[in-house]
Amino acid sequence: LCKNLLCLSTTEDLVLFTLTLRVIFNLFHGVNKDFLKVQLEVFLTSVHLRILVPNTAPISSNTKGLSSIPTKQILEQQQREIALESLVEFCHEPALMMDIYLNYDCDLNC
Repeated sequence: LCKNLLCLSTTEDLVLFTLTLRVIFNLFHGVNKDFLKVQLEVFLTSVHLRILVPNTAPISSNTKGLSSIPTKQILEQQQREIALESLVEFCHEPALMMDIYLNYDCDLNC
């Protein structure tokens, strides 16, 4: 399941991408975090943080509107917005944030 979710997180289909992030959130919200410790780290770094890191490619200085921005950049921006909304949703879960703190910051073996 986790491997497939990682593959789906690279899709350019925004509906599928949104649903993938929803499944990831529901998975960690409803399952014991001790069993998914490594997967949570992988999802946060490989999905959320990978998408949120800005692309290093230069953006055109032309300011004539959205038609001058390449479609790929628009897609990346929309994916960033969706990933950020998903990350905010993770942060609104107090138990999940506490589990992240306990499992990563307080675990000497992690």
